[in-house]
Parts: sequence; C-alpha cells; structure tokens
Amino acid sequence: MYVITGITGQVGGAVARTLLGAGRPVRAIVRDARKGAAWAERGCDVALADLNDAAALASAFKGAQRRLCHGSADIRSSARFSRGAGALCRASNCA
Repeated sequence: MYVITGITGQVGGAVARTLLGAGRPVRAIVRDARKGAAWAERGCDVALADLNDAAALASAFKGAQRRLCHGSADIRSSARFSRGAGALCRASNCA
C-alpha cells in the first residue's frame, strides 16, 4: 500500500495516477471527504486526516509499504507548517 498526502495537488496526484495505472494499491489522505470521493472512484482507499493530527495520520499510515508526504506549505503561517511537520514525524514513528 502506498499512502499519499497532498494527493489533491499536482505532484501527489501525478504520483497516485502513475501508481494506480501500474496496478498498485494507493491510500489517499485528504482533509475533505468530497475531494477524497474522486480518488475513491479511481480505486484509492481514502483516509480523512489533517496534517496537524498525528493520531489520525498514524492511523492512515497503518499498513503502508511506502509513504509520500507531500503538500504545499502555508507560507503565511510558519507555526501551522511547523505543527504539521511535527505531526507527520510523530505519526511516522507511530505507524
């Protein structure tokens, strides 16, 4: 299972389409269930999680063989970016 954050963006989406095209299992981590629905229709497993929620991320990462943690940084809020980076690190150690 490949788990991807930032799947609704250009880079994450391109990686997911490539993996799905190769028949690989993909889990999309999204904040918005409506955006996740489009990926579910393409064959992804979908997990809802915010990048600031280490517990939700750890749950979404379970069973992952590979993770692509990608997303755009909100440069207007370095504190939010720092919290998100910290949550990703904590979740990666938990999964």
